[in-house]
Amino acid sequence: MSIKYKRRMAAPSAVTATCLIGMAMPALAQGVTNSPEKWRPKDGYYTVPAEHSADEPPCNVMPDFHVEFRKKWINAGEAFGCKIEKITDVTKDTIRLDLSCDEDGSGGDPNDIHWQKEIMTLRKINEKSFVMRMTKQGKFSWPEWRLSYWPAPKGC
Repeated sequence: MSIKYKRRMAAPSAVTATCLIGMAMPALAQGVTNSPEKWRPKDGYYTVPAEHSADEPPCNVMPDFHVEFRKKWINAGEAFGCKIEKITDVTKDTIRLDLSCDEDGSGGDPNDIHWQKEIMTLRKINEKSFVMRMTKQGKFSWPEWRLSYWPAPKGC
């Protein structure tokens, strides 16, 4: 065979080999989807719907909980306030919060806080509600609460 003929045959063979290798390799960039964002409750006020009548005027309803994930804080009025120390994703729709809580109702006075280590779990029901479960003195002795987002009405 002549050198010209060998060169003409080498180019298509190289292209064919490259295509075959490319087909055998997995296409890493194709079909890549971003992992879904981790669920976190929306910052704001939450109330226990079972404790409030649907006929009750919205300005008369005091929210039961104030959740501020950006500030790492959860508050339940004068009952307790908790600093979120650690957030762990348990499942796609459930998170565990390791907390330091002021459970004696001192209202956040830094000179009178008796911090307790507690655990809270939040399980998503839908975009505006979740189930909360929390330990008291390290034990899950309190019942679960279903909490719903409470947009504060304007003018109250």
